[in-house]
Amino acid sequence: MLDIGGTELLVVAVVALLVIGPKELPAMLRTIGRAIGMIKKQAQEFRNQFDEAIKDSEFEDLKESVSELKSEATSGLRELREGIDKEIKDAEEIGDDLNRDVAKSTQSDEPVVTSESDKDLTWLEDYERDAAAHNGQTPSDETDDPGAVAEEIAAAEPSGDDEPDKAKQPAGEKEARAAT
Repeated sequence: MLDIGGTELLVVAVVALLVIGPKELPAMLRTIGRAIGMIKKQAQEFRNQFDEAIKDSEFEDLKESVSELKSEATSGLRELREGIDKEIKDAEEIGDDLNRDVAKSTQSDEPVVTSESDKDLTWLEDYERDAAAHNGQTPSDETDDPGAVAEEIAAAEPSGDDEPDKAKQPAGEKEARAAT
């Protein structure tokens, strides 16, 4: 800053001693020291204020960035919510269409096929109807019950035994046979 070397400082000190005198030199050095201290203090305050201004401007920039991010996030969430609401509305419309189709198909005579197992059942029912028509019979309503089908098969097959089945006999007949 003030490029003062050791020799120049010595020349200034000798001139100050001659001009001011040895009596007033210590008071003058104190005054100069206080002035330099005040200058340093003011320079430090200026530096602190300058740093605070920079921090404030950085803080303002940061606040601005945060508010921009917040607005972007809010708009993104709003768009997402609108998209989800639209998808829900579309799904509800599809559900309503399906309900209408089911209502229409239940009013008609044709069975509604909704899954592979229903397709298998529909095929089986068609086969049974065709087989019954071929044999000259009408399909029975009991064919829906697997237990009834098993009973019909068991009743139709001859047992091959002339003796009646002991398990099917009433309790009184079992005791009568045991006595004989």
